Amino acid sequence: LKKPEIKQLNKFFYTAGGVQTSVQMINGIITAINRYSYQVRIDKPGTYELGPIEINHHGRMLRSKAFTITVIREQESTKKEVPDESEALISMSTNKEQCYTYEPVMLKMRIYARGDVQQVQPQLPETKGFSGSNPIGPASGKTTLNGKEWDYHEIEMTLYPQTAGSVIIPAAICNYSVAQQARNQMEAMLQMFGGQQAVTKHMVSNALDIMVGELPYTKNPTKHVGTVSTFTTSVNQHEAQQGDAIVLKVKLCSTVDMSNVDLVLQNMPAELKQYHSNTSLQPMKKGNYNQTKTFEYIVQGLKPGKWIIPAQTFRFFNTKTEQYQTGGGGGGGLIITPGPLPQVGSHSEDGEGSAL
Repeated sequence: LKKPEIKQLNKFFYTAGGVQTSVQMINGIITAINRYSYQVRIDKPGTYELGPIEINHHGRMLRSKAFTITVIREQESTKKEVPDESEALISMSTNKEQCYTYEPVMLKMRIYARGDVQQVQPQLPETKGFSGSNPIGPASGKTTLNGKEWDYHEIEMTLYPQTAGSVIIPAAICNYSVAQQARNQMEAMLQMFGGQQAVTKHMVSNALDIMVGELPYTKNPTKHVGTVSTFTTSVNQHEAQQGDAIVLKVKLCSTVDMSNVDLVLQNMPAELKQYHSNTSLQPMKKGNYNQTKTFEYIVQGLKPGKWIIPAQTFRFFNTKTEQYQTGGGGGGGLIITPGPLPQVGSHSEDGEGSAL
């Protein structure tokens, strides 16, 4: 069965808890039962309507009745643990709700706090079905929500979906502490001398649903999806003697998942010996999808002459043009001059040679 659709659910923060399948014998007939669970967070007291629930079963639309949920405040306690002025919120967002497989998606998690909130400890959401970059941040700032001023901390990371279909990013959890209000004179005196107690709380963010589409068909599939800013090939010198080391660099600046990029020199002349020396990756910066990966090779000329380093190529799916492209850049020409002749022996005056 396809996943059921719950109307009006997207008005609230929710996470999908998965499905449990069981088989029962009902009236002599074997019946399969799927139980779908969700966690829904509603922040304000009131009466809310959810549903109806719809599911397409063999072309027939099945529909339940709508149902209501009444949300009430926590019962007032004689021991008020958290002052009214202490509040915290957490939210997640992405820069796109639809993408291709392997296309970069920027995930932002922002924690808002005000009042006596302290020791904020966010946990990144599970990203099953994605590969991802290292988190960037947290970056801090101030903003205004609903007429109130908040401090916030923001964490960013880039995700690359690995499979097509509807992919869920589950809710993130954040633990935090709030200073406990003194309940009597003794506690007030202790707080004056650093004995202030704290109450540990936790909050849950919204979940996110990303619709991931298949890449267009091609005979030569690739996992490189995104845009390319620069792709260059360069050498540290264009003239050298036989056997001297020439540093050849291939630099790629792109939004593709760099963990999948491993460039190998192509179509190099047989007269130029080369081997891989080093690979470096420049970390992604906040608000910027581009990463720069540099591949270094050592090249040595085996014979004197003029040789051309051919253009190197990089094939990718351009998400702006929605077409497969091949970018490239050449390293130019090399002039290899004869090196010093190897000294294999010396001769004495009487014509006899002596080995070195």
